[in-house]
Amino acid sequence: ITPSGIVSTETDGFARSDYPFILGGGPQGHETFLHSVKLAKQMRAAISAVRGRKYAVTQSMSLYPTAGSSDDYAYSRHLADPSKPKIFSYTIEWGSADNETPFHPPYSEMKHIIQEITAALLQFCLRT
Repeated sequence: ITPSGIVSTETDGFARSDYPFILGGGPQGHETFLHSVKLAKQMRAAISAVRGRKYAVTQSMSLYPTAGSSDDYAYSRHLADPSKPKIFSYTIEWGSADNETPFHPPYSEMKHIIQEITAALLQFCLRT
């Protein structure tokens, strides 16, 4: 689960120096950071409850470099038009390097992934 603009590792080693740039700095930026990470961890726990799979909570750019993604667009709206609210988006990457085609698993596996992601999305809706 990769909340846009969040820096985290499995051991929760947060890079505090990234707060001002990513979240606008100050106490409000710090609180937003903590809330975003907490929500991502709750989503991760919901996924794990389905069948024990562990998803990492990390910054989306740590997966592979992209530019102009939906995360970028959602976040940048408030920069282009200050009257728009700041939006933080979450990316849930699923797949396995064990599969011949990691992002296209067989349907029998996909049914399990759908259950995991549904659990994460329900948790997100309940907690926001």
